[in-house]
Amino acid sequence: MAGKVMIGNIVAGPSGDFAVVLDEPLKPGAYQLTIRSTTDDGVAMTSQQTAVVSIPSDQNGQVLALINEPGAPSKLITVPNRVTPKQAQSPAGQSTTAVPGATADAAPTTAAGKPGVAVEAVEVDGQKIFLAGSAAPGRTVRARVDDKTLGQAKASEDGRFLIEGQGDIAVGDHTVKADLLDPHGGAVIATTSVPFARDSEDGFAAVAPTSAGASPAEASASAGGGSVNQPETGGDLPKVDPTLRSVHGAVIIRRGDTLWRISQRVYGHGIRYSTIYLANASQIRDPDRIWPGQVFSVPKTTSEGEPADMGAIGEQATTTSAE
Repeated sequence: MAGKVMIGNIVAGPSGDFAVVLDEPLKPGAYQLTIRSTTDDGVAMTSQQTAVVSIPSDQNGQVLALINEPGAPSKLITVPNRVTPKQAQSPAGQSTTAVPGATADAAPTTAAGKPGVAVEAVEVDGQKIFLAGSAAPGRTVRARVDDKTLGQAKASEDGRFLIEGQGDIAVGDHTVKADLLDPHGGAVIATTSVPFARDSEDGFAAVAPTSAGASPAEASASAGGGSVNQPETGGDLPKVDPTLRSVHGAVIIRRGDTLWRISQRVYGHGIRYSTIYLANASQIRDPDRIWPGQVFSVPKTTSEGEPADMGAIGEQATTTSAE
């Protein structure tokens, strides 16, 4: 089904497998396809999954296709063509170099090579506080803001963590601390402290500074992942990382997010997910998955010229001041 229109049908084989070949090829445009099955006694069911397909008008263009499923990452059937850093520019000239986002093989470590922890983004929306960063996959990270416990979370298999909590963060200077806990007993084995300044009562967000074009490992190091000190209970002073700073045109990934859904809200067309994908390709090691806690840059316009509406993603937008 393309919307409410049936575009093909077939009887499933003995094993339940089927393949539908369309009598008429899809015309250029974007389609949301579902499967509807009907039993012999007339009971119909519609798939929870939706296949999204974009057919280019240019015969040399790329067919884009993905599968969406509620509560699951988008599965890319075709991966958008990657571009070189020099090519990765929006029509308005905005660089689409990704903001910090370490991958699994760039998880922070201490100078001694032990697992470490890095804070890469903090966001305040009313009473809600979100802290994102990187750590060794599967390790538990506990966060504090001004020595008040925010919460804890396990790093994903891609080395990402997102901690959500509540509290009052007044206008002024603050420090967020992240402790990496030992899996046996919960002792603190590494810690990092990151200062930030909230400059207004409005929603606030900031990310760790990074050099444009840095490799994942370099980005992790500049975000505090390259040299995390021993815990405060040891002989060393706690490490203080560079101050988090606000950025323009970025989004902190939350649970349940998909590239399609973000693109739908920001650009008005889910199929423009390729714009966001290409802008952050260096962070997306597995194109089927994005992780809570990743910070993605959102180009001002798509290659088709559609402007980004950062207000459409509300509290997820890290824009905090006008250019």
